[in-house]
Amino acid sequence: MMLKEAIIRNYIRIILNEAKGDAKSNKSDISDISDPKDKELLFKLLEEIQILITEAGKDDYNLLSPEANVEANYLAGELGLDTSSLFKAGNRNRIGVITDIPRQEFFNILKALGYERDLSIPGSGSGGMKKGTIEVIHKPSSAQGGGHGKENEETFRGILNELIKQASGTANIEIHDGDNTVEAKDITSVVDNSKTKTGEYYKSDADLMSGENTTLGVSIKKDGEARWESSKVRLRDIYNNFIEKARKDEIPNMKLVQRLDAKEGKYFMQNNDGLNYSKVVIEGFPDDFDNEFIFGKQEKFPVIVVERSFSPDDFKLNNNTITVQVSKIYKTLDDVIKAGKTPVVVFSHHIDKPNGIEIRVFPASGVPKEGGKAVTMKIHYDQLT
Repeated sequence: MMLKEAIIRNYIRIILNEAKGDAKSNKSDISDISDPKDKELLFKLLEEIQILITEAGKDDYNLLSPEANVEANYLAGELGLDTSSLFKAGNRNRIGVITDIPRQEFFNILKALGYERDLSIPGSGSGGMKKGTIEVIHKPSSAQGGGHGKENEETFRGILNELIKQASGTANIEIHDGDNTVEAKDITSVVDNSKTKTGEYYKSDADLMSGENTTLGVSIKKDGEARWESSKVRLRDIYNNFIEKARKDEIPNMKLVQRLDAKEGKYFMQNNDGLNYSKVVIEGFPDDFDNEFIFGKQEKFPVIVVERSFSPDDFKLNNNTITVQVSKIYKTLDDVIKAGKTPVVVFSHHIDKPNGIEIRVFPASGVPKEGGKAVTMKIHYDQLT
């Protein structure tokens, strides 16, 4: 290990001691990390052990220029936010704001404060707002700590809503992946219904609305995203049965072993040789779940899945039509199967989840192949019901 990395790892030890209330045992102070490369390495190593740092934690807003710092404090007051929600977003005149105020509402507030919309501002997929030399970007709180899919969804909704405004409030939207096109006509807004409908296993991240009616639901996945859903709620009984049986040694070649790097009650799934399982795959899962895992329950309107890590260049407005370029469109379960992404239900490790184990639905392409380096196990659905 390089000397510098050893020093950074010592800082991690200090942080962990402080988190445990054992700051007295520390002989160093992490406040002297000033070299940007050292900070970058620190955050990388922290994320490797699943201690996730917000962007505000990485780039303190006090590093902004004096003018931008004054403006940042003013915005915090107007938005009712603590200054811990602010950060320097790249250059010293660009203010990052972390908030769960919906992005379009946030932009509307800043417009009333004299800002103008600018899609070209870097640091956020949907651009930001500008007033003179000061730039502001929006980061959803729910995207901090690794949830970058939320930021991607905000980009999709935010840019479409901005272009709909430029089209005088109504536009036709065409989504292309090179081979397929999906059209939605007379769209007046694009909204996020996921927070109000998640209890119904609602899959759409963006509802394309014509007035009060949903014309098309769009579930959004970043390029290469490795899961269809986290299923702790939907598959609660399966999860609980697995944990209970594994604790009682009722599953052959499976034991739960307390993690030494986590608090009591966080486990590794191990085989009888003491090797950690990368994933435990549930075989024989009823097929009628597959469509719901991907598209959700049957709706009165079509729901599609698109893959794309969006940027402003993916959206074009021509007269009254907005075209959106995506990497892939899935309209039916057959589309998913042909792409090699059939849903597979698995247990995997996640230190932040109850028991240190989560249940997720991965595409088949994201599950380690038998005979590879990763240690995997298969268990039949009937054993867990």
